[in-house]
Amino acid sequence: MKIIANAHPEFTLISGLLSLFICVSLLTTTTPAQAAGSGTLAEKQNQQQAENIRRAQIIIKFRDNITHPAEGNFIRQLSRYANAELTYLRPMSGGAHVFTVANVPDEEALKEIIKRLSQRPEIIYIQQDRIIRHQNNKMR
Repeated sequence: MKIIANAHPEFTLISGLLSLFICVSLLTTTTPAQAAGSGTLAEKQNQQQAENIRRAQIIIKFRDNITHPAEGNFIRQLSRYANAELTYLRPMSGGAHVFTVANVPDEEALKEIIKRLSQRPEIIYIQQDRIIRHQNNKMR
């Protein structure tokens, strides 16, 4: 390599500039994770809230006469009544069931879907499935 560098000084200059360019490129490249990390706290909260609404989940407790809430025809009936796309997710303890609601544009639309479904006679209760965080309040 020394022979080439001594014979061609421009080769040394070009390789040095190329190395510098590569180092600068690597240091200034923004990854998707870094880009997602930028923004104000309010923007992040709004984005998280919007994401939670788009993939909303609801909990429904049915009367005893509904024995197969995961059955396709029953879910299609509920979806038509709610004017929304419901998908059965899983059973819960206590006889309730979790459904996802696809493409909910906002909180008000989800409330309207819940209100509509709550009017069905086979539904005992319905509510949005939310993540509840413990606030670690110490009692004195």
